[in-house]
Amino acid sequence: MSRVNVRKHFLKAGTVEVRAAVAVVRIKTVMRVAVFMGVFFKDLLLMGNAVAISIYFIITGQAAIQSNPHFLDII
Repeated sequence: MSRVNVRKHFLKAGTVEVRAAVAVVRIKTVMRVAVFMGVFFKDLLLMGNAVAISIYFIITGQAAIQSNPHFLDII
């Protein structure tokens, strides 16, 4: 059966020291910015590919429609 060892708990009591240090919040903010920038730049190339592919289909489709007025009837 487990029991509480009271002798060890009394040794942990004492004064609380307050020191000036860098706040943890600032470190987390820097980490969030780094993660955001890494994800943003990774996805930036994917967004560029999506725009390039859609523009390719729009230009190709416009050229096909302008060269053949019955192009939409075929589809």
